[in-house]
Amino acid sequence: GVVLSGGEPTLQPDLGAFIATLKQLGLLIKLDTNGTRPDIIRDLLDRGLLDYVAMDIKAPPAKYAQLAGAEAPCDRIEETVRLLIASETPCEFRTTFVPGLLTKSDLEVIRAGLPRDAKYTVQRFIPDNALDASLRQQKTASIPSIESRASTNEQDTNDYIPHHIDWLSGE
Repeated sequence: GVVLSGGEPTLQPDLGAFIATLKQLGLLIKLDTNGTRPDIIRDLLDRGLLDYVAMDIKAPPAKYAQLAGAEAPCDRIEETVRLLIASETPCEFRTTFVPGLLTKSDLEVIRAGLPRDAKYTVQRFIPDNALDASLRQQKTASIPSIESRASTNEQDTNDYIPHHIDWLSGE
């Protein structure tokens, strides 16, 4: 399988054609996205080109611009969440917990904004290669537990998970 990640892969003008070529080779496709291009996601889903989607939700709407480093189109991000939930393509939502920038309350707001049965993962921030040099000084912090809203017995995952490795290996 192939994992398409970023930067933001939906910014590539030939993404659909590229994925179609990979699918013709019999490859499974996982897309990692920030969700800001629902029109592209809708097209890829409608054409059956995606086998799995992982969408980052960086922060609750009130903090999105701060954590994304730019104005965030929260309406388009929310539209992408709705598209993914309505599709038959397996998906997950994830947030990287950056101590000092996000709080347990922020994680709870994000989780509450997702459907009850949506898979939501909180990933541990690893400061070593942060673009913001001031963040490199942070110690790796534990992730606060948040209450799972899943309607099944599965609990949300609150830990760093190398998603592409898990997905490709089937583990």
